[in-house]
Amino acid sequence: MMLLAACLKYRLLAFLCFFIYLEFTYPNYVQALSDNLNFREFFIYDPKLAYGNPNFYAYAPSIIQIDSQYFVHSCHNRIPKQVKDHIIGFKYDDSAKAVTVGQIVALAPSETANVWDAMHVCDPSVVRGNFRFGGISYKYAMFYTGAPFNISKFNQIGVAFSQSLESTNWTRYPYPLIRHPDIPMIENSSYIDISKIHDYRDPRYPFGIAQPTATAVSDGTVLLAYTVGDRNGTRAEVRHVNLSNVDETPQISASILLPTSGLTDPIKVVLNNFDMAYDSMSDTIYIVRDSYPQFGGTNPDFLSRSVEIASIPGAVMWTNTNNSYSWKSEGLLDAVQFSNAKRIHNAGLVRNEWGGLMRPVQVMVSDAKESDDFYEWLFSYRMRLVELI
Repeated sequence: MMLLAACLKYRLLAFLCFFIYLEFTYPNYVQALSDNLNFREFFIYDPKLAYGNPNFYAYAPSIIQIDSQYFVHSCHNRIPKQVKDHIIGFKYDDSAKAVTVGQIVALAPSETANVWDAMHVCDPSVVRGNFRFGGISYKYAMFYTGAPFNISKFNQIGVAFSQSLESTNWTRYPYPLIRHPDIPMIENSSYIDISKIHDYRDPRYPFGIAQPTATAVSDGTVLLAYTVGDRNGTRAEVRHVNLSNVDETPQISASILLPTSGLTDPIKVVLNNFDMAYDSMSDTIYIVRDSYPQFGGTNPDFLSRSVEIASIPGAVMWTNTNNSYSWKSEGLLDAVQFSNAKRIHNAGLVRNEWGGLMRPVQVMVSDAKESDDFYEWLFSYRMRLVELI
């Protein structure tokens, strides 16, 4: 404090000395500023404006760019003030500077109670391939999180198929594609075995497997990464999934644990809630991930204040011996860089149809305000599209 006080006696030097003071007292502060990425913001999607009603939210986008058109699928509520996730699609045409197709219900929760995805469907990841199901060949697969109850537990990953990115009738594979072994299912069915669940809010029940992100490998095979949360902690895994003929049992590889080395966070490094894209020119995987949230502040304190973009050699997705691989941090997008936003989270990379990284790099972030009022912060969720510069 003596250094700062002395500097303030000399007004011309005060500004420079302030940063010297920060360097000595808060060594991460200057570094964090220098790590923030520059961008231009060119589109905001606010569901409150789209529906003409203040009681809607939107977050967790999957974005495919074809020429000037952006096909976006994300999590929405469908009924004002009802907290029940649906997957809604819209198309933004940047040449027209307008949403040209809006608010398509691509996938709704299953209508039967106790089905594994009866309450929420969220976290879409759309990718092109050659997928056969029910005797029909489909052009697109949408991986998604399904939840049976109104609680953030018992999540599992499913898949649905379509011929078009503008479809209102995605064909759902009825069973969880990636299951969590601690979630009781009635054998050979899509139903949760509720006879084995006494209190579904019991903290011993797992978050499960959720937040999928997929890129095409070949034909009907995809690289599928996701978040796991259970008694062994929170972590990221990846599998190779062959859906070229889903009428037979889907061919799913054993899971590979993804490393966290090289990721940056001032609080705690956890790899979860990330979106993935593949850069074929450099054989590199890029992700955008939530930073660790700062719990204890104004709600929603479980959401992050920044997202990190990072890259890693593609080989890490093919081997269990990944201790020798480390992420390279490309930089951060921080909530302080966005107007009227206190939290940014659930970001998605703009990709081509096969999950390839588009250049220049573009990111759609979800943002939120802070408030002690549950509905005020929840229905502040919207999405902003930026291009890195």
